Amino acid sequence: MGVILGEDPSTDSSRVEWTPDEIETLRDRYPQDGVEGVQARLTNRSAKSIQCKARKLGIQHAARGPLRPWTPEEDAMVIAEYARLGTSPLASMLGKTRQAVKWRAWDLRVSHTPEKSAPLWSEDEIRVLKEQWEMGGLPAVRAALPDRTNQAIKTRVWEHIRPSDRTIAQRREDRQRHRAYRRT
Repeated sequence: MGVILGEDPSTDSSRVEWTPDEIETLRDRYPQDGVEGVQARLTNRSAKSIQCKARKLGIQHAARGPLRPWTPEEDAMVIAEYARLGTSPLASMLGKTRQAVKWRAWDLRVSHTPEKSAPLWSEDEIRVLKEQWEMGGLPAVRAALPDRTNQAIKTRVWEHIRPSDRTIAQRREDRQRHRAYRRT
């Protein structure tokens, strides 16, 4: 995220488009000088902004080796297989690093959600969850729903018993119950 020259970056939360001159500076300087070299010339750009723009433009720092651009076939494979396979197997198949596959999936707006083996929550289970949570927190829910993991229960609690629906005192009690349960 950049800011307009002369403005205080801590008070400006807007995004500023990259100018053609800034992009030219990035293309010229980033391969040799990296983030620091570019940031010395573009004082209105953060290190993160420079790194992100360089990655989007396919520019890599010379110390990191040659950058092999993504082909349309590789993009199609990421779109088709990332959700099913995940990062490591796909990286091996494509001859890319795990991080490169993660970034590309992010660029392509593909999420990795592994196949879930647990069945969906029924309305009955959600009703039991709400009742038991109020009565005794995680231990009570765990006893009432023994086939559900702690993490599955916690996830559903925050989906169905939102903190905004609960008073400060109730949230404090939830935290205390959770801490007590973790200690056992």
